Amino acid sequence: MAILKNSFSAFIIFLLVILSLYNLSLAQTTKTKGKVQPVEITVKDAEIISFMHTIGNLVRQQWTSVPRSEIANLVATVRVSLLPDGTIKNFVLEESSGSPAYDSSVLSAVSKVKSFPKPPNPDLQVLLLKFNYNEMTKR
Repeated sequence: MAILKNSFSAFIIFLLVILSLYNLSLAQTTKTKGKVQPVEITVKDAEIISFMHTIGNLVRQQWTSVPRSEIANLVATVRVSLLPDGTIKNFVLEESSGSPAYDSSVLSAVSKVKSFPKPPNPDLQVLLLKFNYNEMTKR
């Protein structure tokens, strides 16, 4: 699995380099009211996706699993403020999952990270991150 993650990351970096060299954008389609509509994904979008993917992996690596509660789908939302270099300035639980143990484990994981990569743009210095228990357990 680690090889696949590293290969995927290498592919994303390769794709970003190629796209930035040729000033291209990716495109995908979505269905809206039964019609296929093109959705443009720019190099900037790919950088943001890569940034968010990296953040998720950093927190997941620090997370210690807790026993699953009776709640079907645990999702804790954390507001994280970053300095321009990616250092975590502060963070707070924005919305509880309903499980104090899970909320605490997510906050503990974020506190262990200390720093994220430099945000690709200044608008990403305040993040609202949702941590889904089902996603966190996929290691």
